[in-house]
Amino acid sequence: MKILFRLLALGLFLGLLGCGGGGGVGPRSTVKGKVTVGGKGPLTGGTIQFIPANGSYGAGVISDDGSYTVTDAPVGECKVVVDNSNLAGPSGGAPGVKMGKGKDNSKMGAAPKGAIIPGEMGGAKTASKYMKIDASFSKAETTSLKATLTRGANSVDFDVK
Repeated sequence: MKILFRLLALGLFLGLLGCGGGGGVGPRSTVKGKVTVGGKGPLTGGTIQFIPANGSYGAGVISDDGSYTVTDAPVGECKVVVDNSNLAGPSGGAPGVKMGKGKDNSKMGAAPKGAIIPGEMGGAKTASKYMKIDASFSKAETTSLKATLTRGANSVDFDVK
């Protein structure tokens, strides 16, 4: 069930990227960087979005080492949204937390052979371990993260709490 939820979430995320993520509106750029938590270590999974005033955003996946690459980010001042809530599981609890009737969701069977697991895209397997971060970073209306992107390559690191 957990794997099915992750596959559905990944499909929805990729569908949104294909249907409206970059949109091709205005000049675009590439952004690479790293997301850390409290300056102590990497955020081990999630997504990152660069959202300008016109709403034509660019998004990417955060790897288990905290690194990310967004190849279709908008140029200009952007709000930055970092969200890893999809890793918390369907109940919003962290993996390994007992959910209903004493079942521990970390002891579920392995994925069927050949299944695509989030974090294994591009040949690089990632742990994508859930780490609790402040919910304000996960919404454009409440995030305090910002970046001003220029044409070409950009490098921007972020620290969340």
